Amino acid sequence: MQIHGCLLKIGTEVDTALGSALMTMYGRCGGVDEIARLACRIRHDVFSRTSLLGAYARNGYNAEAIGVFKEMILTNMAIDQSAMTCLLQVCSSVGQLRMVREVHCYALKTFFKLDTLLLNAIITVYGRCGDTTSAETVFNLMEEQDIISWTALLTCYAQNGLDEEVLLFFREMLRRGLGSPVFCMTSVLRACSRTSNLAIGLQIHSRTVKLGIDDDNSVENALVTLYANCGSVQVALKIFNSMSNRDIVTWNALLTSFSQHGNEVAAIQLFDLMQEEEVCPDDYTFVGLLSSCSRMGLVKEGCEYFNEMKAKYNLEPKMVHYTCMVDLFARAGRFCDAMDFIDAMPYEPDQILWEALLASCKIHGNLGLGRIAAKKILEITPHDYSAYITLSSIHASVDMWDEKCWNRTVFDTQQARKDTGRSWIDAQELSENILDTLQIGVM
Repeated sequence: MQIHGCLLKIGTEVDTALGSALMTMYGRCGGVDEIARLACRIRHDVFSRTSLLGAYARNGYNAEAIGVFKEMILTNMAIDQSAMTCLLQVCSSVGQLRMVREVHCYALKTFFKLDTLLLNAIITVYGRCGDTTSAETVFNLMEEQDIISWTALLTCYAQNGLDEEVLLFFREMLRRGLGSPVFCMTSVLRACSRTSNLAIGLQIHSRTVKLGIDDDNSVENALVTLYANCGSVQVALKIFNSMSNRDIVTWNALLTSFSQHGNEVAAIQLFDLMQEEEVCPDDYTFVGLLSSCSRMGLVKEGCEYFNEMKAKYNLEPKMVHYTCMVDLFARAGRFCDAMDFIDAMPYEPDQILWEALLASCKIHGNLGLGRIAAKKILEITPHDYSAYITLSSIHASVDMWDEKCWNRTVFDTQQARKDTGRSWIDAQELSENILDTLQIGVM
């Protein structure tokens, strides 16, 4: 702004080229008001319009950015690929797949050949909108892919939960001798975390050490999450204690790990430490915290934490938090409180909530409420016959064998089939899981 002020002070005329540069500068600094004033004072060409479009897109003014692009079309400006890249940024923010496809088609019709920068942006936006098939197609049709292209598709897989594809694609990147950007490493570590593949995760950790990026905050967060999710809580805690910059993602990863692996006391103690260090919790923090209270039977403490969400931290409880509270009451055998809580909820109870209630009914042998919960589950998902099986177990637990037989008869007449339980283990080279075919050496 000082430079702009000096230009005005010495009487420098702001022409199109200078105006474009100033709008780009203000766009990167968040000065949207100054951008609007400049846009009204200069004569526009394709470069200034592109600068204006990019500035609006960068700052989340999506409607204004789309308006600029429409004006460029109406005035028959020769739109370049930089403008298309800026427009794709708007599509990414809005998250509308139809708009992405329209922009992609427009680009194919307008330009003889799309440059790598634009194609990378198209892959990225398809990934954010959940269309991995189109992202793959664009990648495979590229004449030349750079490291950004590979990273974009790997990120696309990671964002859409395709963890096996993430690991296999990363192996292909290594085979081709491509680099390993930090963002790639964090995506791969998260894939290992979600699949509980500690063996591959250890190798990726070793690679981050060799590359000297193991102290990057995003990598450290991914490592804490990996070891925590795989049950190596002590290793996760060691990394956590060595971190110089711990954000809410780090705290949540460790707290959730304590909660999931039977160390609920440590989860609550960690939350107390968060408060001492003035770390503001978020939605995920309270999911782990309320789950810990539920498993320990701490009804009073759980209610206090739930009330603090809104009163102390201005967090609006979501469906998952209400489910945790219903589970808290039901596990403790306080079914009247659980039903009162459900009646007072601002959300319509979903299948997960009723399943949590049904599970507690099985524990306490509450047949009446178990029937209600099972009925609600079948109303939501008519072909989910697991409710019949659980209800049948409740009948057996209270010696109502005729009712149990009736449930099994209904189950059989619906031609339902209970899937055989299975589990995967890594035992040297005996596992048939596809992830175990991925061998990434320490490089």
